[in-house]
Amino acid sequence: MITKLGGVHEFGDVHSRLRLSTASCTRTSTTARERSVVPMDSVLTVASAAAAGVSRHAIAHQVSRGRWLRLLPGVYLTHGGTPTPVERAAAALLFAGEGAVLSGSHALQRYAVRSAPLSVAKILVLTPMSNARRSAGFVFVRRTHLAPAQPVRIGRLAVAPITRAVIDACLGLRSQRTVRAIVAEVVQRRRCSAADLAAELAVSGRRGSAFCRAAILEVGAGAWSAPECEVGELFRRAHLPGFEQNIDVCDEAGDWLACGDRSNPMIIAKVGEVGKSAGTVAVRTRRSGRPGRCVPRARASAGSAGNCG
Repeated sequence: MITKLGGVHEFGDVHSRLRLSTASCTRTSTTARERSVVPMDSVLTVASAAAAGVSRHAIAHQVSRGRWLRLLPGVYLTHGGTPTPVERAAAALLFAGEGAVLSGSHALQRYAVRSAPLSVAKILVLTPMSNARRSAGFVFVRRTHLAPAQPVRIGRLAVAPITRAVIDACLGLRSQRTVRAIVAEVVQRRRCSAADLAAELAVSGRRGSAFCRAAILEVGAGAWSAPECEVGELFRRAHLPGFEQNIDVCDEAGDWLACGDRSNPMIIAKVGEVGKSAGTVAVRTRRSGRPGRCVPRARASAGSAGNCG
């Protein structure tokens, strides 16, 4: 079937041609712009459409009929529905061009970090300084000398290493609790260590990193969640002589008594100066739990402990 669009003859079945072109692209080299994205038939650039034999006139026709959607300058969605998060991320990388990698909160979503906020409108893309692309639409392009040389491939997308994604996400947040939750989650799930995050922050950190630095120190000191970071902050504000979080509690004979974990949602904190008598307290961190209380056997073995309730 031949259809005439704007004086130019085009094949009518545009989608079939794009699918064939996409399959071919997986076996051959792609353009520099598309190296950050494994080709998909639902998101494409004007250049990739031209390579498939689809002209600008045909693209304009599809858009005017509501069959396609213009996502960004030169980047189109080949259906008229709402783009998925993956399609938006793919469009951002295609728009940003050579060397682009996804970072920040949207990269953490690709890593399945549950604490990553879903309300961040702009997709952060890192590009090398040699790439002159500017931000547009829902894409924030950050040109940097520190663009990841070895991005991680998640599905079809090039994503920054998780340490860089965490730092970039946290530096853009104003909620200290969310920052703490992100840092605690990635460390607890062993996606990276607090030391890894500290090293990344030292290299790529900028102004506005106070929340991030504090969270890394708190998690590195033993906090396992945002509520535990907050309790630790309360202890420090109370000028307690010293404390530890999430430690094994033993009696004088060395027998194990308790420890905080995911199934037992409370903070075990040993309060007191090293080498001196210390009280051991347990503070529940969920509303459904009972009020905070002292551990009886630990209190008996360690001397007196303050009232935690």
